[in-house]
Amino acid sequence: MAAKPPSAKAKAWILFDQIVARAAPRRQHSNPWVKAPDGEVRYEPDYDTLVKLLGVPLYLKAGTQSGVPALALDVWLSY
Repeated sequence: MAAKPPSAKAKAWILFDQIVARAAPRRQHSNPWVKAPDGEVRYEPDYDTLVKLLGVPLYLKAGTQSGVPALALDVWLSY
């Protein structure tokens, strides 16, 4: 009996892990809260990583019903 090919989510996890590992080398995550010179604190999320994570469903040609696009957002929020 032939083994089933990996699902889109299984393939996506591998890519998500690689993207997050590169975004946070040595597990050093950046702080999205930045204090400006004038003392104002503002939120500056890592949109570059979000773009890369959202590119995974496109790369895998995973449709919206696959759950991979939502998973990309979940990974980014957790990251």
